[in-house]
Amino acid sequence: MDMVKVKPFRALRPVKELAQDVAAPAYDVMNRTQARAYVADKPYSFMNIDRPETQFHEDHDMYAADVYTKANEMIQAWKAQGIFVQDAKASFFLYEQTWKDHVQTGIVALSAIDDYLDGSIRRHENTLPAKEQDRIRHIDTTSCQSGLIFLAYRAQKDLEDIMRAIKESEPEYVFEDDGVTHKAWVVDESLTALIQNAFDNIDGTYIADGHHRMASAVKVGLARRKAHPDYTGEEDFNYVMSILYPDDALTILPYHRLVKAKVPENILNLLGQNFDVRKDKAMPEAKGAIAMRMGEVWYHLKAKDDVLLSRALDPVMSLDTSLLQECVLSPAFGITDPTSDARLSFLGGDIDPDMPLPGDEILFVMHATDIGDLFEVADAGELMPPKSTWFYPKPYSGLFLHEIER
Repeated sequence: MDMVKVKPFRALRPVKELAQDVAAPAYDVMNRTQARAYVADKPYSFMNIDRPETQFHEDHDMYAADVYTKANEMIQAWKAQGIFVQDAKASFFLYEQTWKDHVQTGIVALSAIDDYLDGSIRRHENTLPAKEQDRIRHIDTTSCQSGLIFLAYRAQKDLEDIMRAIKESEPEYVFEDDGVTHKAWVVDESLTALIQNAFDNIDGTYIADGHHRMASAVKVGLARRKAHPDYTGEEDFNYVMSILYPDDALTILPYHRLVKAKVPENILNLLGQNFDVRKDKAMPEAKGAIAMRMGEVWYHLKAKDDVLLSRALDPVMSLDTSLLQECVLSPAFGITDPTSDARLSFLGGDIDPDMPLPGDEILFVMHATDIGDLFEVADAGELMPPKSTWFYPKPYSGLFLHEIER
């Protein structure tokens, strides 16, 4: 059985006193307008580099070649100015985020692109070529991987013990942003072999978030292999910068659905075919339950036992997002393609269920997908419906960069 391969690396990273200024949310959590506003008073934010179109006029083509060239110029300038400094030796890193009462700690490392190619790094989403192309050009032009691929693995005691011991030392970075406390440690090289040996007992990791970043980095790596036919496999372009979390450390929040459509007169009869329906504002307390709000009226939908049983053996069909799609959105509203139907929108994470709603919108409040369900789907080689998971908090960008050979 193949085991996952991880290795330490010489990170390019901000000096300690500028870490808070540099660290930024992942590039894809904001649209263009939001990113432009975000960097307006943050000259050292990595968002300036991750979204280099922010450095141009708002009408400038955000995918023009000079946009990616600008990202490279800024990285080189920040190195020259001492904002970024490259570590003298290869290290693993520990990165912890605390949000409310939740603490999640992951190991920042390089993961082998061959693990992605042979399925040891497992995926559960499709990627879109246009989104891939943007990150491919960013990585290719800068020869730098700047976004952590968010991976999960089944918790392993040896790694838990190692991480606990590391956190007894003084962290390299400590700062707070947007209600989340961030800490990072440089792992002493004496622990390198222990970490790698622990991962020798793990037969697979799972992409929790970052499918496009992973696919893009792999494609750049494969292109570099072609450009260097004598490659050995140890070059940096054979690896992808990642953060690996034990599954029991992660919080998945639900992705809710908002439908803008006329409500069928017989909707309660339609829903009654698959659900026990009652007027009740109770939020979904377990898998198989959905809360539906039409105007100011709430309904609680609980899937009937025979419906759940008929779907239980299929890891994709058993998901609540599949249940909603096939038993509500498609038959009641004619929404057959959730990826393209303009009537359907998604609300990730914590929401106010009593938010104002126009008269023609229906809110579906979902129960969070379990990490075990994600693993089952990925292990089966299947794909989850779009917007099935919302991981929070998400690791920030800019704290660790991985340069690859040109």
